Amino acid sequence: MVGMAAVALALLSGCAATTLVPIDHAGFQPEPDERALWDSAETLDKAMAEHQLIDDDPALQAYLDGVVARLTPPLGGDLPVRVRVLRDPYLNAFAMPNGSVYLHAGLLARIDNEAQLATVLGHELVHFTERHSLKTQRTAENRRAVMQVVFGVLAAAAAGASGDLNAARLMMDLGDAISPTVVDAQVNGYSRDLEREADARGFALVAAAGYDVAESPKVFAHLQQDHAEADIEEPYFFGSHPRLAERIESYQALLAARPAAPGPAPRVGRDELAAALSPLLLDNARADIRMGRTSRALRAIDRHLAHTPANGRAHFLRGEALRRAGDADAARLAYDRAVDLDPGDAAAARELGLLHRAAGRHQAARAAFARYLELAPAATDRPIIEVYVREAEQGGAP
Repeated sequence: MVGMAAVALALLSGCAATTLVPIDHAGFQPEPDERALWDSAETLDKAMAEHQLIDDDPALQAYLDGVVARLTPPLGGDLPVRVRVLRDPYLNAFAMPNGSVYLHAGLLARIDNEAQLATVLGHELVHFTERHSLKTQRTAENRRAVMQVVFGVLAAAAAGASGDLNAARLMMDLGDAISPTVVDAQVNGYSRDLEREADARGFALVAAAGYDVAESPKVFAHLQQDHAEADIEEPYFFGSHPRLAERIESYQALLAARPAAPGPAPRVGRDELAAALSPLLLDNARADIRMGRTSRALRAIDRHLAHTPANGRAHFLRGEALRRAGDADAARLAYDRAVDLDPGDAAAARELGLLHRAAGRHQAARAAFARYLELAPAATDRPIIEVYVREAEQGGAP
C-alpha cells in the first residue's frame, strides 16, 4: 500500500462496535458517512489510474477476475468487486470501501500459487463485504501522519511510473482531499477482531472455492521471511512482522480446526499463477533492483525464467541484480546469455564491457564496447565509452 494507500487507509481503517449488515445482505443500504468513504475511494481509484500506477495487462486482469469469480458465489456472486494490480514492489494488499481491491506487485511476486492468492483475496473481500472501513471510521482517530507516509510512497511510485516529476507533487496534494480512514488500514491494518474476522470468513471462502487451504498460512510465512530479509523496512500492514505472526497463528488455528474432507484433490494452481504473473515478475524485479533488494529481484527473475527461459530481458535483469549483489562472474554470464538471446541489447553489451574492463580483459571489453556504440550510436555516454575503447586498444593504459 503506497502513496495512494493513504486514500485507501482512510477507507479501510478502524474497528467498530456498531452492528452493520454485510454489503451482500438483501437489506443493505449505504449510510451517509459510508457514501463519503466511497467518494474518497473513487477519487483515489481515478488518481492511481491517471498516474499510471495500475498494471493494465489484460491477461493478468482476466486471470484475477477468474479467481474472484471462484471465491464470490457464497457472497452472492454479484458484488461490485474490482481487483487491480498496483505497480509497487512493497508487500501489501488492501480493499477499499467501494469494492476496489488492490494487490501490490511486490506481494504478487512473492506468492507461490493460486491458493495463496485466493487466501489474500478472500481476506480482503471480507474487509469489503463486512464494511470494515465504515466500522473503523466510526471509532478511529485522525491519523494524518499515516496518510503522509502512504502518499509519500505513492508519490514516488507515480513519478517512477510516469517519468513525470510533477506526478509526485500532484499525488501528495491528493492526500489533502482523502479521508484518513481510507489510508490508515493500509499501514496499520484493522483492529485485531476485524482482522481475525477477515481471516476466518476469508478462509471459509477459500475452502468453499475448492482451494488447498493448507497453503493459506504459507503466504504469510513467505511475507514474514521477506520482512526479515529486507534491506528496506516495509511501511505497510503486510510487511509488519507482528501482524504477519498474528495472521500465521490465526490461519494455522483455522486449519487445525478444519475436519478432513474426502473428495477430489484441492486446487493449488501453481502453474496457472506462474503463467499469469510471468510479465509482472520482471517489472517488479526491476523496481526491487533499483531499491537494492537483489535477493527479492533474483527470486522473481528465476521464477520468470522457469516459465520463460529464453527471455533476453530476464537474463539482463538477472545480470543487473547479480552485479549489484557483488557477483561479477555470475553477472557476466547472465549478460552473455542476454546478448546471445537478443543481439540488439545495447544495455547488456555496455555492462559486459564494463565488467570486462574492471577485470582487465581488454580485448573482450573493446569488443563489447564497440557493439554497444554500434547499437546505440546516440548514447549520451558515448564520449566516455570511446575513451574506454581507446584504453582497451592500448592494453588498459589510460
